[in-house]
Amino acid sequence: NLKQLAKSMALFTRYNLNSEEELDARVKELAEKYDEAHKVVKDLEDRIKANRELSRHALAYVQNKKFAQQVKTAKNPEAFREQHHAELTAYQAAAAYFKAQKITKLPSLKQLEAEREQLISKKARFYEAYREAKKAWMELSTAQQNLASMLRQDERHQVQEGGLHDTDIAH
Repeated sequence: NLKQLAKSMALFTRYNLNSEEELDARVKELAEKYDEAHKVVKDLEDRIKANRELSRHALAYVQNKKFAQQVKTAKNPEAFREQHHAELTAYQAAAAYFKAQKITKLPSLKQLEAEREQLISKKARFYEAYREAKKAWMELSTAQQNLASMLRQDERHQVQEGGLHDTDIAH
């Protein structure tokens, strides 16, 4: 297809590629770059998620700690527990989370927020590199497939016309 060939040639020029070997090497390099950027983005997403979970538990702990303390001094502890069941459950869940994570010092909510903003900013930068690598990789791998397809088509056409014989094609 002439349109595909023209598009592929424009890509080869844009990426300064002069041979099929250079194309193959560039596609491989971009695939690795895309894969690496994808791993970094995924890691940052996981860290942001963990930060949000930690922040949620820290907030629940701070907001509901007073209920856990008040239950000890309440005139009717059972009625107090029933009345503040949701708050006490959130506090206990947060305490259990900290224990499971081996967190002995309550993290600062401001510090967690600053860290989360930093991670989100870093993710945005890496995501841009990831998107660019993915776009370039997809463009060139499509061009690579088109080139291989055109070469095979050209070989078949030459064989059919009798210009080449099966023995003439290098194996």
